[in-house]
Amino acid sequence: MDEELILKRVKSMHFTPEEEQEVERTFPQYIFYHRNGKEIDGYCTGCKTVIELEKYKSKVKHGDKWICPMCGANVTFYSGGKVPASRHRLWGNFVLFRAIDGELYMRAVQVVQTLTRAAFDEWNGISEYDTDYEMFDNCAYWCGEGAAVEWKWYYNNFYGGRYKRMIVPREPYFANGYFSSCAREYQAIGLEQIDDTCLKYCGYEQYIETCRSYASNELLVAFLCESSKHPQIETLMKSGFEHIVYGKILYGGVRLNWRGDTPQKILRLNTAEIKKLRGCNLKYYTDYMYFRKNINVSGSFERKFAMFERFAMIAESIVQLAQKTGLSHEKVINYIARQTHNNRLQNYTFVRDWKDYLKQCETLGYDLTDEQISKPADFPKMHERLTKLVEIKADEIAREKFAKHYEERRELEYVGEKYIVVQPNSMDEIIAEGKALCHCVGGYAQRHADGELTIMFLRMKSRPKKPYYTIEVSNDGKIAQCRGYRNNVYKPKPKKIIEFEAEYQKHLDKVMAERKKRERRKKPLPVKKQQELRKGA
Repeated sequence: MDEELILKRVKSMHFTPEEEQEVERTFPQYIFYHRNGKEIDGYCTGCKTVIELEKYKSKVKHGDKWICPMCGANVTFYSGGKVPASRHRLWGNFVLFRAIDGELYMRAVQVVQTLTRAAFDEWNGISEYDTDYEMFDNCAYWCGEGAAVEWKWYYNNFYGGRYKRMIVPREPYFANGYFSSCAREYQAIGLEQIDDTCLKYCGYEQYIETCRSYASNELLVAFLCESSKHPQIETLMKSGFEHIVYGKILYGGVRLNWRGDTPQKILRLNTAEIKKLRGCNLKYYTDYMYFRKNINVSGSFERKFAMFERFAMIAESIVQLAQKTGLSHEKVINYIARQTHNNRLQNYTFVRDWKDYLKQCETLGYDLTDEQISKPADFPKMHERLTKLVEIKADEIAREKFAKHYEERRELEYVGEKYIVVQPNSMDEIIAEGKALCHCVGGYAQRHADGELTIMFLRMKSRPKKPYYTIEVSNDGKIAQCRGYRNNVYKPKPKKIIEFEAEYQKHLDKVMAERKKRERRKKPLPVKKQQELRKGA
């Protein structure tokens, strides 16, 4: 492969006059018009002709849509004095195909439409504007026997730009306009040239139809590059596996046997499997390969394939459940089938509930290898029973945590002249406090029990049982918030409460200082300090 010769040929590729017209037709066209009394002169950018508009249209308005009577193009009327030439810049993406010496050359370019000043002698200077087109390189491709190469065009302020060879050829990406996202959409120009190259039998026309059936971008360049590197794609396209090829081009990932020369060898399937999977998409194929490799079931091929069709969507869950319970894949599948039939559930719904049930068993310390436990006959009843047991155990754990911190928080309680601060005696009291004062402290109950923060109740000394204000104290002894009824939205916090907050904060500061002293007494002296004391002794 002569890289210099290839790039020289790519740079010499240009649009023919017919292709230029095809490119221009993809852009919007305009009629610039000028009024001269009752006469309306217009100039069509599509066919480059002057039109006496009053003969065809009595009313002409700036911005109106029309069809040019000369060339049949859809056009927009622009008044001669309102042409947005300075800000008009439309981008189009194109890939030009050329066959040279039986090899395929592709040049991906961007064409920009602008409105430029130009004098027209036949129009006596009525309009000074016309459409202009400028081409910019994006990337270049070469496809030969068993190989494909991509070169990306990089612009440079010093030498204009150069092509840089990429490691792997990929679909071209275009940045349409300044600071915009990249796009894959483009129009193929000269596609018939492929019939004069080594890729004429690759099935590109069938591939394009397959892409259109998905209403998806064609990724034609990537397909041609892959077909050039792997001629086996032609075999797959002609054998009814075009959807797998499409998925492979679009998503990649799946590994095929490119050394094979038949669909069976390429896809690693036997004759019976080929018949079943012909016409399937990539997802169906990969699901089947995973099921075949990871799930062991007995019986004939027809029985195994029937199981795959029924349980393919939960194949990974079947493997996980078998590992957790020690059951065989077949026992897991049979149990799922029996329970979904008896309880009229979908596979996914039951598997989700079964996983939750097994997690509950682990929480309660049950032996999952015991089949009486891992797959109970009356699953819904057993699941409901374990749910209640887990809730009871969770409540016990929460109460233990609550009790653990209860004694530590006694020193945070405080008695003032008019107000007192007490701690809740249970999580239920925190929830009741939130309901009484119409705020969200109930959601802090679990965090209070876990010791992440502390909730204290501010009460009037004369009515110690009636909810009044709620205080959140952080673990570093700071008042995080103090909220009354409906978070004091409708009634501002009284000055007396604000003053009591400051008074209570002083109490918290003293408590935190005492805690630090106690912690310092518990800590052993540093090694250097111990050595100094020993020497002194």
